[in-house]
Amino acid sequence: MLKKELLTIQNNINHFLLDFSTSFHIPCYFYDMAGRQMGSFCYNNRSNFCRFAHFFDTKQVCQQSYLQNCVYAEENQEPHTYFCPFGLANITYPVLIEGTTPWFITIGPFLFTEPDDILINNILELNYTLKPRYRELRQRLSKIEVKTKSEIKAMLGIVETSLQGLLPSTASNISSAEGENQQKAMVEAAIKRTIGPWIDQYIQENKIPTTTEEKDILDNLSLNNTVSFGKRDLDNIFKAMSQMVFAEEDFVLMKYQAVKNLEALMTLGLHIGVPLEPIFYTQSVNVERFFQCRDVDELRSLLEDVKDRFIQGFLASKELSNKDIVFQAMEYIRANYSDITLTDVAEVVALSPAYFSSLFKKETGVSYCDYLNRIRISESKRLIREGKNLCDIAVTVGFADQSYFSKVFRKFEGITPKNWQNAHQD
Repeated sequence: MLKKELLTIQNNINHFLLDFSTSFHIPCYFYDMAGRQMGSFCYNNRSNFCRFAHFFDTKQVCQQSYLQNCVYAEENQEPHTYFCPFGLANITYPVLIEGTTPWFITIGPFLFTEPDDILINNILELNYTLKPRYRELRQRLSKIEVKTKSEIKAMLGIVETSLQGLLPSTASNISSAEGENQQKAMVEAAIKRTIGPWIDQYIQENKIPTTTEEKDILDNLSLNNTVSFGKRDLDNIFKAMSQMVFAEEDFVLMKYQAVKNLEALMTLGLHIGVPLEPIFYTQSVNVERFFQCRDVDELRSLLEDVKDRFIQGFLASKELSNKDIVFQAMEYIRANYSDITLTDVAEVVALSPAYFSSLFKKETGVSYCDYLNRIRISESKRLIREGKNLCDIAVTVGFADQSYFSKVFRKFEGITPKNWQNAHQD
């Protein structure tokens, strides 16, 4: 695609995003796979809350969360709703334009419910650096738009319909099954462009036969199911990689095999959501340094650096995934608190009840039951202020009887529902 045509598309989409954000009061951005700005809507146009949170985001988890969810949206070829590390909802929408790497429209942040003490306290528990700024946090959260699920569905319909009119016939959006394969092929081709020239030059300079066996650490690894992929799998991969590289007797071939496996690691990173740029595009880890190694010890040190960086990136992405799961579960609990079970919530986030319960407690510091009861008691206080009958309130918020409702209420508030009612009567 010509650069002029690409700029026209970019301008069209940016004009649309300006109109969209003005109409719905939700920020919109247009980025490529690496998080680079495409057009005028960029990182600096974020909400006040995001700018505030980014100041405390020393580990750049927001950017990593964005990149990770772009990978998910691109692989599944559908809009992906996710929660950022600070608990706000966002949508990433993949866009395919033939001849280019994947682009993404990101809509957010927004909330599904009004921010309350429960939401804010959980954000503070998961992001302890914000605790001294409680008032400012609450004030900025109050400015974020609250949207219902039906409103979000309607907005996505508008985006998809609008894109069909903005993109040329050579472009497609998420409805194209063929586009899925094209996008993956383009991203993997970009990796080859990064490493390929170095490999070709090295082959020529060192007269490596083209018949040399290329051993790939991913040959025996299925990438179809990465949900259960863990650190042990990575340890095994790096162990196999080390054995593969240092089994070569010729140092020239050692370096060749090392870089070919580096290429495979980049592909693996795409599949499991590990951000590539912080790992492979640094001064300490790059292809040129591998080929310039002078001895085995230096090559071994470089591979260890790659291993450390890759595992660190993987664990960080895993942590972000866990936070997203917990926030997704919180949102579901808040929307269905009156009639819900642990099994119901676990099914929504595709985990076993036992594992979800353990993960929830680990990430929030409170058990699933305690969190559910906090939601129920918070809602019961709202109904008490409206003058509802206590017996009816107990049933409405999900308690089997008024006696148990009173017991739980007293646990959280320190007094009985009746006494709290008397204290808050007009």
